[in-house]
Amino acid sequence: MTREILILTMTGAVDELVGALHEHGDVAVTIVSAMACNVDRATVIHLPVPSLGAVGSRVRRTLWGSAIGRNVFRLTRWDGSRRLQRAIRGDAAARHSISKAHLIVVAERDAAYSAWKAVHGRRAATAQAVYGAVSATAIVDGWRTGSGHPA
Repeated sequence: MTREILILTMTGAVDELVGALHEHGDVAVTIVSAMACNVDRATVIHLPVPSLGAVGSRVRRTLWGSAIGRNVFRLTRWDGSRRLQRAIRGDAAARHSISKAHLIVVAERDAAYSAWKAVHGRRAATAQAVYGAVSATAIVDGWRTGSGHPA
């Protein structure tokens, strides 16, 4: 049985991750990315994520100099994770991919919020969400050997 894996990323740098997932099992990989990426053996959904704009850039420059400032910035609408989530919410193909995914892989920090919203909402309530290649390949190995989550 082919399992559906969804990779969420802002940067699109997931070539090695896709290769590793295909090596470890019979999977169909879909990538939802804010930046264009050209990956073999994967379906790519490119989302136009809005840029920060002049005000957002100025706020980021001001706050990014300290740990407290970075945390405050992450609460604003200009944070990358929130911008990615808004783009996913507005794209029918991305929402459909989330709903049929067995596993959602977070490729970097900015995608974690979208994965969390997916598995804690109605869209992908039966899917698992993991961060990074090691966790994802471990779950795919578990599917192959029969010891993994039945998702």
